[in-house]
Amino acid sequence: MSIRAPRPFMKPASAAGFAPRNRLSPHRLLWWLLVWALVGWSCALPVRAQSPAVDLPVPTVSLTQTIARLELSPGLQSPALMAQGHWQQVDLPHAWYHQDWCSAPQSTYRFTFNWTDTGDPHGLAMLIHRAGNRVGVWVNQQHVAQFGSFDNPDADYTNFPLLVRMPWHLLQAEQNTVYIQVVGDCRRFSGLSQIEIGPFSGVSAQHTRDTDLLVYPIIVVITLCAIMFVAGLVYVRLSPSSAQARGLAWLNGIWALGSALWTLRDLPMPYWLWYCLVDMCYAMWILLSARMTMQLTSTLTPWIVRLQTATISAYFLATISAALGYAIVLKPITMVWALAVYSFLVVRIIYYSIKAPSETRAIICLTIVPMTSIGAIDSWNLWMSQEPMGYQTYYFSPVVSFLMLMSLGLLIMRQFQQAMRSDKQYQHSLELEVERQRTELALHYQHEQEQAQHAAVQAERQRIVRDMHDGLGSQLVGMLAALRSDKVEPIHLENEIAQAMEHLRATMDNLSNTEQDLSTVLAQFRFHHEPRLLRAGLHLRWRVQTLPPTPWSPAATWEMQQMLREVFANILKHAEAKHITVAAGCHDGVCSIQISDDGKGFDLSQNSIGRGLKHLKERAQHLGVQLDIQSQVGQGTRVQWLWAEGFVPKHSKPSV
Repeated sequence: MSIRAPRPFMKPASAAGFAPRNRLSPHRLLWWLLVWALVGWSCALPVRAQSPAVDLPVPTVSLTQTIARLELSPGLQSPALMAQGHWQQVDLPHAWYHQDWCSAPQSTYRFTFNWTDTGDPHGLAMLIHRAGNRVGVWVNQQHVAQFGSFDNPDADYTNFPLLVRMPWHLLQAEQNTVYIQVVGDCRRFSGLSQIEIGPFSGVSAQHTRDTDLLVYPIIVVITLCAIMFVAGLVYVRLSPSSAQARGLAWLNGIWALGSALWTLRDLPMPYWLWYCLVDMCYAMWILLSARMTMQLTSTLTPWIVRLQTATISAYFLATISAALGYAIVLKPITMVWALAVYSFLVVRIIYYSIKAPSETRAIICLTIVPMTSIGAIDSWNLWMSQEPMGYQTYYFSPVVSFLMLMSLGLLIMRQFQQAMRSDKQYQHSLELEVERQRTELALHYQHEQEQAQHAAVQAERQRIVRDMHDGLGSQLVGMLAALRSDKVEPIHLENEIAQAMEHLRATMDNLSNTEQDLSTVLAQFRFHHEPRLLRAGLHLRWRVQTLPPTPWSPAATWEMQQMLREVFANILKHAEAKHITVAAGCHDGVCSIQISDDGKGFDLSQNSIGRGLKHLKERAQHLGVQLDIQSQVGQGTRVQWLWAEGFVPKHSKPSV
């Protein structure tokens, strides 16, 4: 039965802009192995042993004694009260294991040794590989070293080797007695490792090598992780959508913080808080690294996320409980559970890497397999092994974990480079498509412009035909009918011909000049109509101020001319007036044109449905201006058009 590959829980790389290669390239895989080996070699090997601070002569005897068996008494026994202690033989290394309730163990170790003069003027030295948490050393009832005050519970010297110098004046020719007082903490595996005694020059050189072996890789890890953390935050600031870069930045920051806290000795915070921070940094790192590796290998599913969350939550609760001194036994249990879950996830990644191999999955497997193996060994030695030698074993987890961070960073950077290349190709194709669409839009716009111009020309032709038919055409038909009837008088015929010529002249003016403003329109209207008014016995009063230039189209000005002509025609036919007043101007942002007469007037209620008033209202509504008509019987009529200064009529688009 075949097993279906899991559906990716997160958005695939291709959807996020990445285009990872699924083909496993042997030469690329070899290159990754070489990089991994070089980085591991540079981080795992300590710096060369440093020379002592003083120029020491070569001792005549270089033999170093190893203390592997001594006596142990509970409590802090001073040399003066050594006879009161209950001493028993124990073997080194000796570790105190966790208790149900937190009570800091206090013990005193003692042993004797014989030594002869080695020729080293600085005397002898004692190397304690590991002891914790705070240590005091007495030689022949003389206090020679103190690592952390016994009165200060916020100190931990467990993680680094301790060097104790024993000057010659404190030593006896044959037998010497050494007391080592140790104050531990139940939340950690405290105790005492094997002890080496020898010439100061040789032992101090060994201490330097052991310290470098611990300190140098940690410094490299903290420095590089901090740099990658800051660089990742800067990149996330520039590109907030990169979730993988954000996750890698926090991975490096959490690992740098946890490693820095682990190297502290005299703690700047309470011990329980330091304990919680260190463990939570490691737990969060495990959670984020597992999730990121499964995202890169497309093996992350919702139930995996729930399993990780439950495991880390249990680990947090056990850590807090142990930090407060309760149920410390839960800590190693949750540690085993977390290690089992992580191992299961590793096996899952390996399985799908074999089933569907790819370059990314192969590199992830080469990274997480040694990290998981070494992490399991270190956890076993620290938390579960009953072998006392596990207490002083060197831990390689920080270095190997940093190698995993380096591999993840290189993978994400490679995917980002591929995404950039893919983005450039996509951008190029997009530019080509945009250029094609732009060309099509330009052709379409040109076609639409031609269609609009053609439609405007046709509309203008129809308007001219309509005006000629309704105005000049009807007048010519009327004159032709009058001539055929032989009842027309010359004066009437002259008036009809004058009106026809005036209508024709107005039409020609409108067609010949398309840039007229309202002031010009009024001036031309006066020029054409004033002689006719004088012949009809009407006196024209002209009170027109210069109107500001308006963005009115010829079609809009033509509509205004037609309304003016309609008003003048009504006055000539019906008003029986003596004076006509034309006023125009702008005041307080409002412009107006007003025509009034002193004729007989009319009742608006009886003529509101007349064709003349109806046409005026329709044209005013068509332009979007306000029309005001006032008239009373015997008191004349006033027609006024109002609009805001800078007003653009509704139908004032430039016509062709």
